[in-house]
Amino acid sequence: MFRISVFVLLLHTIQGFSQTIKPLTLQECISKALANNLQTRQIQYQIQENESRIISSKFSQYPNVNGSFSQNFASGRIIDPFTNVIINQNTNYQNLGINSSVVVFEGGVLRNNIRLNELGAKSSQQELNATKENIKLKVIEAFFQVLNAQEQLAITKKIFESSTFQLNRIETLLKEGMASKAVLFDIQAQISGEELGVANAESALEYAKIVLLQVMNENKTTIEIDTKNMVQSTTEPYSFPVNAVMQSAIGTQSIVDVAKTKVEISEIGIDLAEASNKPSVSANLNMGTNYSSAAPDQRFVSDGKPSKFIESKSNDYVLSNGQKQNIIKQVEVPSGDFQKLGYTNQLGYNFSTIVGFNVRVPIFNAFDSKIKIQQANLSKLKAENELNITQIQVKNTVALAYRNMQTAYLKLGLINKQLAALEVAFDLTKKKFEEGNLSSLEYTLAKNNIDKVRVSVVQAKYEYIFRTKVLDFYADRI
Repeated sequence: MFRISVFVLLLHTIQGFSQTIKPLTLQECISKALANNLQTRQIQYQIQENESRIISSKFSQYPNVNGSFSQNFASGRIIDPFTNVIINQNTNYQNLGINSSVVVFEGGVLRNNIRLNELGAKSSQQELNATKENIKLKVIEAFFQVLNAQEQLAITKKIFESSTFQLNRIETLLKEGMASKAVLFDIQAQISGEELGVANAESALEYAKIVLLQVMNENKTTIEIDTKNMVQSTTEPYSFPVNAVMQSAIGTQSIVDVAKTKVEISEIGIDLAEASNKPSVSANLNMGTNYSSAAPDQRFVSDGKPSKFIESKSNDYVLSNGQKQNIIKQVEVPSGDFQKLGYTNQLGYNFSTIVGFNVRVPIFNAFDSKIKIQQANLSKLKAENELNITQIQVKNTVALAYRNMQTAYLKLGLINKQLAALEVAFDLTKKKFEEGNLSSLEYTLAKNNIDKVRVSVVQAKYEYIFRTKVLDFYADRI
């Protein structure tokens, strides 16, 4: 008797300790699971990578600009970069330049690459949503396993406490000579079994909590859940028809969205394959200059004014009457002045600009484009077929979930009827046993039967609630 009292006290003590932990609602458990899940973090990194690719593909439409510089030292016979004349001397020369190019038209490749990367980011986001939905469903299942285990424990405790009360009554009757020791031993044996049942129920509850914590990826040893607003009326059937749940699931489940996006991606793949048959046009700009140490130190620079003509005696002559007469020539003198040809002056003098266009027209590429187009069309057919498969799978999953809900509802109703009948019968059995008109064996069998049914009612109730929550998930109500 002392051992039983200690066991009851221990149960209440453990229950008191558990109350110090803040209970979590279903939504709070889901939120924590989504925040802690490492798989969702991995997909979020992929989304960021895809967003970076979108920016990169958009910038690829812009021109590129590059600068160049080279420093060279030469000796012997070379072509002077300043005069393009062959010289034979030690020379120091430099080349400086800036070049730029831009794609004017490439069969829509750049535009389609942007669309492809945008759809890649969209697909990653949908995969993230699908992963979250899967996590949500796992949390719902684990949460209701804890709910079920909690009520199973509560019932086993009530059964144990009821038997303990019955034991006290039998001990009183035994002292008064109105009961035998055999009855007392039967009750004590029954209580030992029920004590084991409580221990097993406690173990099952702790296991269910561990599973929930693992699904939530919480680094804790235990958890308490908030059962408010969770236990609904279990006598009412599910209100949404199966077709409405199916349509909602097809319209909201992210795995369907992922399949639809893959179809869009395959369509862009066709456009990209067809672009290989189209011409491409690009433009380029090159600006450059150079410096050479072989260049002269100065050069004549015209001021734009007309040239002057002056008379000058030449060394040429003619004989006139036997005498030499120098020939007078008119010499053109340009208007201007000599300027020093320094480093910066030479760079400016040698500056040049080249603008060009490149056109590429595909003529024959060993049927490579044709094969790529065929493969792209096959990829689209595969993506469309995958979409149909996904939609059918979602419909089948909802249909099975709906059938499981109906079965759970029917089972709950039947077990409740069975319990109601057994409770009436057990009240009569208990009364006969207390009056001494029934053996302890018959009483124990009757009590075990009704206790099993009470446990089954709890299991059936939470099975039905869980099945309705699964349908609420597919109906986008959670």
